[in-house]
Amino acid sequence: MDRLADAAFGAASPVTPKCIFPSDPAAQWTGAHKGHAFFAYATNYLIDTDHGVIVDVEATRAIRQAEVGASRTMLERTESRFGLRPDYVAADSAYGSADNLAWLVKEKKIEPHIPVFDKSNRTDGTFSRSDFTWGAEHERYICPAGNELKQFHRTYGTPRSGITAEGTRIYRASKKDCDVCDLKQRCCPTTPMRKVPRDLNEDPRDVARAIAATPEYELSRHRRKKVEMLFAHLKRILRMARLRLRGPCGAQDEFLLAATTKSKEIGQTQAANANTWRHCRMRAKCMETLRRSAGQKPIGTPPGKQNRRMSSQSSEVFNEIGRKRTPPP
Repeated sequence: MDRLADAAFGAASPVTPKCIFPSDPAAQWTGAHKGHAFFAYATNYLIDTDHGVIVDVEATRAIRQAEVGASRTMLERTESRFGLRPDYVAADSAYGSADNLAWLVKEKKIEPHIPVFDKSNRTDGTFSRSDFTWGAEHERYICPAGNELKQFHRTYGTPRSGITAEGTRIYRASKKDCDVCDLKQRCCPTTPMRKVPRDLNEDPRDVARAIAATPEYELSRHRRKKVEMLFAHLKRILRMARLRLRGPCGAQDEFLLAATTKSKEIGQTQAANANTWRHCRMRAKCMETLRRSAGQKPIGTPPGKQNRRMSSQSSEVFNEIGRKRTPPP
């Protein structure tokens, strides 16, 4: 029962599930694949993108809130067990909520290479929130026409926090400024004044937006493809379309065994590639040594033809060594 109350399962969302499976109440009734709905668990990987190795795995309900909580659990567990602390974390927009970005930036001091989960962009032709400039010194927005948007336009006898139930602060323009503004039809054509909400954790969101404009972010986006490859391997190669064990612990055990198998396979493949590359280099050096001893000019390897030239040189090395070791008739 304690496992069911964990943040990765029962406590992940306050919403009551539509359907509950009596023999496995922690499973999530989901239709995420736009097909028939079914009860499922989600597996979450923490991957070293430099080597493609799975560092940690966590089983959760198949909802976004639980997956975000699993990422925090895996980062903290990896740091406490192995002493590994990443410089940055790359993920998709599901992990770009304000709370998660604030946790990464403020508490863990980790760069979030994550798209910001933002719904402020407008599609009706009016100005979006990104068109307004934030002045951190005076804590107010500046509209495209140069007018100020303040949280309070007068002083209250009883101080107010100004924080809404959604965890935002509302900044409003003056009605007098909006009435005479030439950009009113492009800003607030249906309201007397323009209002702009700002999340309490908007500063970490701004950090993520600034990182998204850097070359390092583009590189991390390409490295994220390794993550999707591992999920595809889990589904199509290992055929884990169905779990054999029920309950959170059973799902965690199966996902952990699958991740361990894949990480072992990756390690063996990388070790074999390293040995092959080392062996090829040794054979190439032997060939160059034989050519110098015979008074021949060493052959340089042009860019882009290294593997093909090395394979042809390798056979030549073996032939020359065989001729030199063959005793004369």
